[in-house]
Amino acid sequence: MEPQIKKSRRTLFIIILCIFVLGIGGSINFMTGSQKVGTVLVHYMDDQAKVFIDNDRQKLPVINGTQTIRVRAGVRDVLVSKENHWPWLKQITVESAKTSELSPFLFPKNPSLAEITGDDPEYDLLMRMAKQNTFPSSPQMLISADGTMTVWNTGQTLYARFLSSKTPPAFFCIKECQTEISFLQAKAPISDIEFLGARNDVVLAVIGSDLYALEIDPRPVQNFQPIYRGSAPLFTQTAEGIIYLLDGNRLYQLTNSN
Repeated sequence: MEPQIKKSRRTLFIIILCIFVLGIGGSINFMTGSQKVGTVLVHYMDDQAKVFIDNDRQKLPVINGTQTIRVRAGVRDVLVSKENHWPWLKQITVESAKTSELSPFLFPKNPSLAEITGDDPEYDLLMRMAKQNTFPSSPQMLISADGTMTVWNTGQTLYARFLSSKTPPAFFCIKECQTEISFLQAKAPISDIEFLGARNDVVLAVIGSDLYALEIDPRPVQNFQPIYRGSAPLFTQTAEGIIYLLDGNRLYQLTNSN
């Protein structure tokens, strides 16, 4: 009887050992699979903006304007939305153990316009600034605040050149890294261009009769948001990023633009 008991114990031990080994193997496979993730950094975020990846809401804290998200490797659709603002969408390829950085911009669908009259002490200065039309027809005429990017217009095509000696942004490396790209072929004349505030990846441009915000990143979807529809307005910005519009003889301050 005793040998049978010992044999049963050995059999039970072997079964338990097999289960343990299989369990460890499964855990290893799971851990290996879980390593096939990358990191997505979404910058220029605030508490009202929401991030969706493949339609899945990412409820993670925003720290210093950036949301850090761990994402499965592969092609992913990233949507950033905010109530009453134009949405921002980008398709990216997330690579395992690598970091992708995104810089959305969100303009209100119906921005508020406050008219500025001659009684304002800064009226004359703002009028002069708005009339100083910015039309860069060659590189170096318009450079971003950080000195890393220049944009210019030839005909109805917008170009960008990366000026830094550092590695270019990902959208300069779609097939192979280069320092100069064309990022817009407009269907209407372009009459005024400026970088958006201190950013080096978004420009404001009057195309036809309307003012738009446009990102330099040409990867789909290239985001293109209308700001003001008028009669070929002129515009200017302050160092704080406040936008002023001159439409005909009327001067406006664009509020809620961020």
